[in-house]
Amino acid sequence: MWPNDQVAGPPGTAPGRAGGTGRLATITMPATDRYVAFARLATAHLCGAVGMTVSRAADLRLAVDEACKQFLDRDAPWTDPGAPLELRFDREPEALRITVRGPVADGWPDRGGLSWLILETLIGDVREEIVPGGGAGTLRFAEALPADGVPGDVLWFAAS
Repeated sequence: MWPNDQVAGPPGTAPGRAGGTGRLATITMPATDRYVAFARLATAHLCGAVGMTVSRAADLRLAVDEACKQFLDRDAPWTDPGAPLELRFDREPEALRITVRGPVADGWPDRGGLSWLILETLIGDVREEIVPGGGAGTLRFAEALPADGVPGDVLWFAAS
C-alpha cells in the first residue's frame, strides 16, 4: 500500500455504489506480458462495478493494457522479470481513477511510441510522474462516472 491509501469508503457506503469513494482494488503483479491480461480483466470488472458502459469499459481495458506496456520494454537494461507492476483503482465522487506504477529507465515514458498514442487517444489526459533516483514511474488517468450511477449498455442474457 502507498501512503494515505484509503481502503474503504465512508461508513455506510460501498466503494462500488453511488456515493461511495475509496480504493476499489490494488493489484501487484510481476512486470511481464503474461500478467497484463489479468489487469485487463480486473479493469473490465471494476468498470462494470461503478456503472460504466460496456463500450467505455472496453476502451479503458485497452488503455490499461497500453499503460502497462509503457513499463514492459524488453530491450531496456532495467528489465527485471520479478519487478512489480502495481495498479490501483480508486472511486472518486465523479470518476474512476486508475494508477499504474512500475520500473522505468531514462527516457520514460516513450511518447513517440504506438502505446502512448493509443493511450492518449483513448484517455486524453494522462499524467506521468517519475520518482527521482528511484527507477520507478507512475501513470495516472481518470474516467468520469455516469451521473445517475446507473450502468449503461447493460447486456442481459436469458437461458432459453
